[in-house]
Amino acid sequence: MAARIDERMVLAIWEAGELKHDLDRALVVLAHAMPDYSWEQLRRLSIGQRDLWLMEVRVELFGPRIPIGVRCPHCGERLEFETTADALIPQSPSGKKDGVTVTADGWKLVARLPDSRDLAALDDSLDADLARAFMAERLVISAICNGVAADPADMPDNVVSALSAALVEADPMAEIGFALICPDCAAEWTLGFDIVSYFWHEISGFARDLLEEVHVLATAYGWPESEILALSPIKRRAYIDRIRL
Repeated sequence: MAARIDERMVLAIWEAGELKHDLDRALVVLAHAMPDYSWEQLRRLSIGQRDLWLMEVRVELFGPRIPIGVRCPHCGERLEFETTADALIPQSPSGKKDGVTVTADGWKLVARLPDSRDLAALDDSLDADLARAFMAERLVISAICNGVAADPADMPDNVVSALSAALVEADPMAEIGFALICPDCAAEWTLGFDIVSYFWHEISGFARDLLEEVHVLATAYGWPESEILALSPIKRRAYIDRIRL
């Protein structure tokens, strides 16, 4: 990362992204943390590379520990566990390839890795199969079937599946999940982990807590925000403790 992430930057990130879609929030974070990259360059990052960089920013801000709480989709029992950033980062590099070449059932495909532009174009109302087919068609650069140029829209389901698997293998950070077992009802399911929404929830909470400190100190002492933020977190909390005595 080119920029040091501090409290003021977190506030700037939160202010710039709070009213935006998660896709744009991810880019807002990276734009502040990596100012040498243009917005368009960030949009063209593969999803896995984008999420890997987000994870690195998250570690700098909040550390490597990642607590997770979720309810069992079958019985509602709450599960709480903790993982780490290192455990979530695949051993193989994410997004280092420009694309993939897939051969399946007479088809030969050359496709690029999905990026933020592709996710933005995806219709949220599509079911999983239609969404996968849409993305496959969008990502295919060239398609040949039995030696003849073909329309990606004509790919059969098994070829689409082969392409999807190859894309995930090439960009593993793009899809992260946990295999969970409920201790109460023994139900098994896979929980997807979305670093964008998880990280933004932390950023939002941090920013709001920080603004609450500013509000308390500004109300009590009349100090402007800039002077309050110039204080170390330890000093701010010490002043707040005195106010609340």
